[in-house]
Amino acid sequence: MRGGKGKPRRLIAALAIAMALGVIANAGTAAADVKSEFNNDFGGWWVVGDGLDLIGHGTGGVDGGGYISVTDGAQGKFMYWQAPPKYHGDFRHFYGGELSFAARQSIATSPIEGGKGVILKGKKRRVALADYSGPTGVIWTETTIDLRAKDWRNPSGSAITKRRFKRILGSLRELKIQAEFQTGAETDSLDSVCLCAP
Repeated sequence: MRGGKGKPRRLIAALAIAMALGVIANAGTAAADVKSEFNNDFGGWWVVGDGLDLIGHGTGGVDGGGYISVTDGAQGKFMYWQAPPKYHGDFRHFYGGELSFAARQSIATSPIEGGKGVILKGKKRRVALADYSGPTGVIWTETTIDLRAKDWRNPSGSAITKRRFKRILGSLRELKIQAEFQTGAETDSLDSVCLCAP
């Protein structure tokens, strides 16, 4: 009988240890931010639209380090910065985090309307858009967009549900940031991109 009474206690102790180890393991696998600082290269980023001469710079970025720039070919197409594959995958656990980046433009005298701002695309053609009006003047401008449904919308303009937005994050296949906001052949720059976990 004594041995029988001891078994539940040993079982409880074993479960407590297992739970503690699980907490430690989960802490060790917390989501890591996905970043592009452009200090050594393009970081896999490229430009879609009518961009010319994508260039990497070693200094002069928002934090003094590297950045990338592109010249607008002025062919009537909006340019977008397109993220590399490391920004693709299952990012459901990033809900509540943020997307941040810094951008700059060489002129601010001929603003143009239109464009889609920031684009997230998941599987089954699910798309979420966030409003983004571009840099302020000709200086580096840092932008932060919350990764919450309230800050995004459907392409139709309607509000996006939390469930749908999480599905997009959970199967992320494309991240684009509008690069140009002026008419003519301006130069647009990008630095310090972060898909940041909560």
